[in-house]
Amino acid sequence: MADNNLSNTSQRVGIVKGAILKHVVPKEKIGKFCMNKPMPKNAGTQMLFRRWLPTGATVNSPNKWDVQPGAHRINEGETPVASQIIPQDIPVVLDQYAFIYRWSDRVEDLHEDDVPAETKRIAGQRAGLLLEMIKWGKAKACTNVYYAAGVASRSLVNGLVSATLIANIVRGLENNMAELVTSALKASTGYETRAIDSCYVGLTHPDMRYDLEQLPNFVKAKDYPGGAADMIDPDEIGALGKVRFIQSPHFTPYLQAGTTATANTRLTNGVANAGCVGNCDVYPIVIMAQEALGSVGFRGANSMQVNYKPATEATKDDILAQKGVLGMKCYSAAVILNNFHMAVAEVACSSLT
Repeated sequence: MADNNLSNTSQRVGIVKGAILKHVVPKEKIGKFCMNKPMPKNAGTQMLFRRWLPTGATVNSPNKWDVQPGAHRINEGETPVASQIIPQDIPVVLDQYAFIYRWSDRVEDLHEDDVPAETKRIAGQRAGLLLEMIKWGKAKACTNVYYAAGVASRSLVNGLVSATLIANIVRGLENNMAELVTSALKASTGYETRAIDSCYVGLTHPDMRYDLEQLPNFVKAKDYPGGAADMIDPDEIGALGKVRFIQSPHFTPYLQAGTTATANTRLTNGVANAGCVGNCDVYPIVIMAQEALGSVGFRGANSMQVNYKPATEATKDDILAQKGVLGMKCYSAAVILNNFHMAVAEVACSSLT
């Protein structure tokens, strides 16, 4: 257990104060485009996401219609045989997550900075990133994987992203009847959505920006006709065909998971592969269609429990009011609803040397 106290919380008394270095705010990316369900109370640890199968589809082959005109033709006065629609339930088990911060009364009373207020800010960012990483871990585990240059596995990757690779992914999504994303959650604590231009959503690391912008017919977000008003996220890079790409530094690569490449052309362990030493880092680019990923949403009044006690408040466990505490607890989970309504491109990244 690590508590902040006056001796280990560095102060700046007597020093010219500069701007406080702020943490990078973990902005919600994936969650805005998931099929989000609020967590029900007293309903157990398992949640079900339900979809209805198209006519002719099965649980094992859900992405097709089979509608034959001959099977629908009737004779005069004939009543067709009634059909049934078939549901498919996709279960997900909730996990519980939590963290706690503590500080002393001296920090609250004597420290020049408002440590409790900063703790609240950092805790909020940490909670947001935690829940985003739960979704990212599930999304990049999608089994519909396309490897750069058509190699057979991640360990053989040293090729860059290409327009052909993205086009093949889009073709696969379309062949599996993956619908374009048409709405996103608003930047609020509720479940209200806003309409967006229909697209597939691509999620990737900022290192990939250069390689994406070099692709033929790639349109940078700053060049959209409506500028920022046309962007589906503040960190949108741009678009290639039907795919809009969003970056986050938290969508990290698999370090040195590929194979070797020509010297000083690829990133390996985050730096240029000087002397052909080291295997390429492999970057996942997740491309999602509508309702490809399900999420137990953290929005809403009952989704996250946050408790706060200032150090000045006495309790039976802290009768002298010597400890401040902030804690967060929640349940969350993510689940792939349709492996062929999303895809993962695994590619290497240019070293820019």
